[in-house]
Amino acid sequence: MISFFKQSIFQMYTNVGGDAYKFKMKLPFMRYRERDIFEEIILNLKPGHVLEWGSGFSTLYFSKKIPEQSTWTSIEHAREWYDKLCPQIDNPRVTLKLIEPKTDPEHPDLDPDFTDYIHYPAQQHHLYDLIIVDGRKRNQCLKLSEKILSPMGIVIMHDANRGRYNQYYQQFRHQILFTDYRRSSGGIWIGSHDREIDTVLDTSAHRERWRLMNNFVSKVLSL
Repeated sequence: MISFFKQSIFQMYTNVGGDAYKFKMKLPFMRYRERDIFEEIILNLKPGHVLEWGSGFSTLYFSKKIPEQSTWTSIEHAREWYDKLCPQIDNPRVTLKLIEPKTDPEHPDLDPDFTDYIHYPAQQHHLYDLIIVDGRKRNQCLKLSEKILSPMGIVIMHDANRGRYNQYYQQFRHQILFTDYRRSSGGIWIGSHDREIDTVLDTSAHRERWRLMNNFVSKVLSL
């Protein structure tokens, strides 16, 4: 795991480049300290079946870390993004599934129906060893995760800084939350039924890194 100072320098460089840099490098839209958590869990867990709600460059990047015999299923709701990402997937272990929300032409003011998007994984007749919740309807997706996660599996919620996503955390016996100064994005929550999070992640080291970053930002903002 790279040091706090190196990570800070890399993060500042990425911030300067902005979204254009991330698109060019095909980097997940998250901070380095968040990416390191995902990578460490994937490499230690060695999941057989991975489910991801919300596709992106994270799909391309992290799917390269799973074992050769594993599968990665990513569910996307937006056709435009699906059409952009699909041609870039060259990993036979990855399946990108487009499930658009249903709309009622006679009642355009009603919210789109994401029922199929949420419940598609439950129809696949197997449990998932790793579930990543990073798309739409995250509370509902996390609620379903309780039923489709293997006993020793891990579920990760990205953008956990958003307090409204904590509705179903208590469904999981083991859990840990990493939050920082951001409120509209970022942050990671990790949960499991029967696996202690420490067995796949050096939680102490990561807590310290997040603590240092939060203290650093707090001091900068107070100047």
